[in-house]
Amino acid sequence: MGDDAWDLVDAERLALGDFLSGLSPDEWRTPSLCGEWTVQEVAAHLAFTNTMPLRTLFRELARDRFRANRTNARLAREWARRGPEAIVGRLRDVEDARSHTPVTRPQDVLADFLCHNLDIRRPLGRERLAPPEPTRRALTTYVGLGIPQALAFGRNPKATARGLHLVADDVGWQHGEGPEVAGSSSALLRALTGRPVDDDELSGPGAVELYARIAQQAAG
Repeated sequence: MGDDAWDLVDAERLALGDFLSGLSPDEWRTPSLCGEWTVQEVAAHLAFTNTMPLRTLFRELARDRFRANRTNARLAREWARRGPEAIVGRLRDVEDARSHTPVTRPQDVLADFLCHNLDIRRPLGRERLAPPEPTRRALTTYVGLGIPQALAFGRNPKATARGLHLVADDVGWQHGEGPEVAGSSSALLRALTGRPVDDDELSGPGAVELYARIAQQAAG
């Protein structure tokens, strides 16, 4: 799965670079779905994080006592200051890069890309038609992401999905057994990764339970 996952990452990098190149200054400054990050900071994270030399990565992690979330936030802000042109240029320059953070896999890089793409596009009101194969892989990656990876991720998507039958008809994907929860792939990706999901985006017998889990994560 590694090599073809990288091919999908390559395509996502180029597509995001093309999309970002058309944003206005105000759109770059728009708050994203990802915590307190702006669109520009999320884009910088995607452009630079997984292509850092290992020596640099460990040095940066050591500065924050190996608290990965803190390091990610700090570096995203620092890289964002380089400006939109540098961010777009970096995405194009690393189109075929194969480096990634230790203990992660190519499919993890792809899933991260799909999730952060929503962080950027949804607040701008410019979501795209979900690319089927990358999106199916991202959903499958997240429903399998539990302990210990969840400790670094900051939430437990595997626990969020447990005991539910999730269905994303727009990309032909389903997972699990139990009460059904149907929704778009966008809504399910956001539900699994702690992003906002509107009250009318999920349906089915299991939707109430999934909304409760999302609320519990947000409160915790």
